[in-house]
Amino acid sequence: MNYKPTILNITAVGFFLYELYGFLTSGLSGEAWDYSVIALFLSFVIALVGLGIDFILQRLFKNYWLINAIGILFIITAVFIYKTNF
Repeated sequence: MNYKPTILNITAVGFFLYELYGFLTSGLSGEAWDYSVIALFLSFVIALVGLGIDFILQRLFKNYWLINAIGILFIITAVFIYKTNF
């Protein structure tokens, strides 16, 4: 299997690194660690789901334009759900 970075796995890793940065900076400023740990764990799970979906898409399809288009649809849907507070 040829592996190429796609939009979905780059976004999943970037999302987790962003949350990890927020966790580390809030911990250094003395904020509550218990909620930060839960949020970091949930963001790790969300990133793993994104990477899993990307892995399945790369196994099913060989066309990277199609994989990126489906990844963009997943990302837009996730942002829409997050912003509208479903």
